Amino acid sequence: MTHRSDIPKSTRQPGMGPGTPPGERASPVWITGACGAAAVSLWLQPWREQEARLVWLAWLLCLLAATFLWQRQWLRRAALERRLARRHALTHRNAQKVQARYDKLRRRLDAANASLLDARSRALQARERVLQLEQLLQERERATARLAELATQDAVTRLVNRDAILQQLESAITAGGRPCVLFIDLDRFKEVNDAMGHFSGDVVLRQVSKRLKSALGTQGLVGRWGGDEFVAVVAGAPDDAALLMLAQGLRQAVSAPLNVGGQSVRIDACVGVARYPEHGDDAQALVRSADMAVYAAKNDGRGCVRPFEAALAERSQRRYEIAQALRSANPDREFRLEFQPLTSLRDGRLHAMETLLRWNSRSLGTVAPAEFIPIAEESGAIIGLGRWVLGQACAAAAGWPGEVAPIVSVNVSVVQMLRSDFPGDVSAALQSSGLSAHRLEVEVTESVFAADAQRLEAALGALRALGVRIAIDDFGTGYSSLAYLHRLQVDAVKIDQSFVRRIDGEAGCSIVTAIVSIARSFGIACVAEGVESAEQYLKLRELGVDIGQGWYFGRPMPALV
Repeated sequence: MTHRSDIPKSTRQPGMGPGTPPGERASPVWITGACGAAAVSLWLQPWREQEARLVWLAWLLCLLAATFLWQRQWLRRAALERRLARRHALTHRNAQKVQARYDKLRRRLDAANASLLDARSRALQARERVLQLEQLLQERERATARLAELATQDAVTRLVNRDAILQQLESAITAGGRPCVLFIDLDRFKEVNDAMGHFSGDVVLRQVSKRLKSALGTQGLVGRWGGDEFVAVVAGAPDDAALLMLAQGLRQAVSAPLNVGGQSVRIDACVGVARYPEHGDDAQALVRSADMAVYAAKNDGRGCVRPFEAALAERSQRRYEIAQALRSANPDREFRLEFQPLTSLRDGRLHAMETLLRWNSRSLGTVAPAEFIPIAEESGAIIGLGRWVLGQACAAAAGWPGEVAPIVSVNVSVVQMLRSDFPGDVSAALQSSGLSAHRLEVEVTESVFAADAQRLEAALGALRALGVRIAIDDFGTGYSSLAYLHRLQVDAVKIDQSFVRRIDGEAGCSIVTAIVSIARSFGIACVAEGVESAEQYLKLRELGVDIGQGWYFGRPMPALV
């Protein structure tokens, strides 16, 4: 509905009430004018009678009264309309104020809602950050716990590691106890690791650790020292017999067959025994004594238990001194070569000369080859030393007189054989000396076949390609491989002197006969080492041995005479 105040002033007329369309109501002024005009017209008409004039006058008075009443009503209505207009204007202004206030409140409410939403968003973000921090703290706690676990636990076997073992020993010693240490070193583990891979080697270590832990029980703590070495700490002070019996039990637990990937694997162990305070006054000294004992046990043979002895410390010190002297030794001044003849048992002719290394150390004096060569192999000094021996032997053999000069035989360590540059060293020695390749014979011990088969076959194949002869030393004492004898075209096998010493017995004679039979079946020469008497010489010739070596034919000499 359109309000009166909304009607334009040009269209509003007096006498129009609310909702009255323009032209439907007559203004009282116009009505009065009309009545006056009518009265004048009546007054001007001629009236004959006085009564008629009175009637007209009465009608005029009534008309004036009606006009007055109508005018008053119109004025009231006009006043009412003005009041309504003012009220409408006031209401409109109030409505505008209310609307403005409403809009202001609405803006405040919207701002408050936005602030609330922003605060809620920040609260959610803060909560997410708190959750992230809690997660990070949990991960940090787990990582800290894992690091603490790794600091005292071996990752492969889940046994305690070296640091934890030493802490246990130190705690036991500090508490006034008399702990004992059993140092366990696995035998033939490297063969399994090389043949089956490191993952299978880890399986072996885990199975061995479980067996050691089960065999030791509540008597002490067992942990992995490193590599294929384990250490057991025995609480209390058991007597020597009980301690050795426990050590044998641990060794037997290790030596039982293992199931690795569906294959049955056998390894063994050596155990060194040391007790506090007789064999060490602190944790490290005690473990070192047990380590010396296990090293002595390995030298005695596989699967041995050895208690610590004072002489072992002297032997260990001796090994250290030899290793140090080897590092600083000058081969041209301290080492020399000697040659021992290899003689044909059929016609007595000189077949070859074996090269023997001698060492006269500036600090230690004369050191036997059996003493310094294993240490040189362990320390790596055998690489440079072996290269020097090879060059010197070839140079010496190149100057030997005679139309049919003998072969020169050089012993080569497995450490040298497995190096990729070894065939190059042999070729360089032959070229520098001018020696024919067929006059050089490389001797490798039978244990070399237990090493990396592919690298060994590649090295021996390269030597064969050069024309160098190959001989297997100490045949029958280690890892016999008839397949290698055939595939690598070995030229000779050497019977170990331990069998030659027992040639008079039935067992020794049978072994020599078997080796001779194998050599003949492959068409290779058979050499007997350690021949020291005429009886041995005759017996070996009777059994079909081709070549003999030993003091019976000649002692080592500085040069061929």
